[in-house]
Amino acid sequence: MLFHEDSTTETFYTFHQEMARLLEFENFEEFDYIFITDDESAISETLRKNFKRSLHLLCCEHLENCMIRNCTYKKNTKKQKDLINLIMGDMAGADSLPEFDKLVGEGVPSDAFNGNYFEEFAIKLRKFVVEPRLKAPNVIPKFMKSNAIESHNSRIKDYFDHHPKQLDDGVNTCKEMVDDIMRQLMMALIDEGIYRLAPGSKIKKPNKTSWKHWDEDQRYRFFIKAVCTRKTIQGTKPCHPTLPDMTDLSLEERKIARATHKQAATKLNKDNKKKQYEAALDANLPALNANSHIKKKPYQKTSSAACRTRDMYNHYPKRE
Repeated sequence: MLFHEDSTTETFYTFHQEMARLLEFENFEEFDYIFITDDESAISETLRKNFKRSLHLLCCEHLENCMIRNCTYKKNTKKQKDLINLIMGDMAGADSLPEFDKLVGEGVPSDAFNGNYFEEFAIKLRKFVVEPRLKAPNVIPKFMKSNAIESHNSRIKDYFDHHPKQLDDGVNTCKEMVDDIMRQLMMALIDEGIYRLAPGSKIKKPNKTSWKHWDEDQRYRFFIKAVCTRKTIQGTKPCHPTLPDMTDLSLEERKIARATHKQAATKLNKDNKKKQYEAALDANLPALNANSHIKKKPYQKTSSAACRTRDMYNHYPKRE
């Protein structure tokens, strides 16, 4: 709906039909994609028609709020809270369909809802909350909500200034938004920008001096390992060429393949050292041996406690 002026069923059907055509691929798994919506009919119905081999979920928070609005019990009372815990806790979090059916069969108090509201609600809860989660338990968590998606949606609207965009313009704006957020998150590692690491965070910060002399690719790799895998890196390893498959090669051809591979690896190492040496000159920092390290003394059993006089994040080759 960010790319057009209205959000009618016809508009969404055309949009999702084209999206399904562009995203079509050969998939031998049970499902292609996972969608989660707030059950807006213009979106959810056209999604289900165009992506039939996908899992479709409903946001548990929206379902809960809808249920509360239709509940006859007074808000925030113990009676209502117990009912919510039963339906959106025990039923929605059932570990199997028989368990869900058993809880539904036991029923809820007859005065909790008017008419057959709960019967229809239970069908929706089973089909769009419990069943998809049981089909993909490693991907879909219990009580899944669309809060994160709506947060991104609101951020995109701010970048769009709440005006419709042409598709190419909209895609470029989304890319700019993602790049901007990534830069701000990366700057938070050195306590700059609009974000900050949470108190007590286990994410290790890089050395500011090293950070300033790293290129964008080095910063990105550090960010991915430090934040996404919660590991830090000290320098970067060159990507060596891989040895070709020599299964069907003769002895002479194997010798030639190994020699060619060795030459390519040697050249790559020399080029990498040359770049490090040039970086050391540009940064006006001491050029250090990339393989240098503080050695243990013969009687030492633990790691060396020697005082390091240089930054361990920067490893530069010796001057020639």
